[in-house]
Amino acid sequence: MKLKFTISLLAFILPFLGMAKDNTKEFVKLIQKYDIPEEARNLSSTATCKEFWQKTIGHNPELLNLLHDLKKNRSAEKEAGYAINRMKLIDYRLDVDIIPSFAGYCDTLALDMGLPTEYFDLNIIDDITPNAFTVQTKKGFAICLHIGLLERLDYDYGRIMAVTAHEFAHGILQHHLREEYRVAKERRKNKILGGIAAGMTALAAGADAYASGVTGEKYDSEKYSKQIEKIANDVNISTLKYRYRYGREQELEADLIAQRFMQFLGYDNKYLEALQLITNSEDYFWFDEDSDHPSTIYRLEFLDFVNKNPQYTNQQKIKTSKVAEKPKDKFGDPIYD
Repeated sequence: MKLKFTISLLAFILPFLGMAKDNTKEFVKLIQKYDIPEEARNLSSTATCKEFWQKTIGHNPELLNLLHDLKKNRSAEKEAGYAINRMKLIDYRLDVDIIPSFAGYCDTLALDMGLPTEYFDLNIIDDITPNAFTVQTKKGFAICLHIGLLERLDYDYGRIMAVTAHEFAHGILQHHLREEYRVAKERRKNKILGGIAAGMTALAAGADAYASGVTGEKYDSEKYSKQIEKIANDVNISTLKYRYRYGREQELEADLIAQRFMQFLGYDNKYLEALQLITNSEDYFWFDEDSDHPSTIYRLEFLDFVNKNPQYTNQQKIKTSKVAEKPKDKFGDPIYD
């Protein structure tokens, strides 16, 4: 009944999307930047799930370019590495209630999906909320599916596969590292710009002080100290606001990879079904352009566009072939190949 309702709801809403903002240009850019590489799209019908992931991850331009940039090993690159290593010191298993009886189910799920369990762990968590998450570990990363998620998906194996593929994409594409690196680069940039702004303010303060000495007018030192303090505070806030959340495009990239994987398996609608079932109904009716996280209706519209426009493909260039030959990051974590 739930599924019939959500499908009917989607059928009702999609025709109205044409009256909303036209996102065509943005969708095309997202596909050209984040779609699976040509090597994965051109797999034969007899290819295995493992081959799909090998081609998708081993030739992913965003990931390989990230690893290339990290080799610069400057302040931002080092800071991102330190942040990931700190995450790996926290044992997530102490904060969750893993259900041991689902261990065999998780092993079978990973095997059927062709996922490399030597790089990550998959667990079912005793939590009634319909949620899933990925965390960094010393092994690589871990995917945790709540039991409430399985219940919301009616224990449909294809839908559970689809959500697992979404979370696997977050982990294997190094989204934690990518976000930490983005924040570190932004901090580095803000420090430079903040230093320039503070310097200009200091120069203005000096000029005012000199003018006060000449004209005899009172020099307001507090005014400039407050300005410099505000600049430093603004730099800090703008840098840290979304530090521990996946970025908007990372969520959409994981959506796209999950959808492509399910298409590879021949189940075009399974991820769309899962996405609808696990999301609050009110999310269907709004899209906040200022939000860092895309709404469900936006994600559904994007995937609907992807399905209807196979002519658009990934157009990103890999910066160097040397990285592609050995897909491992500078922090010792293996990349699936």
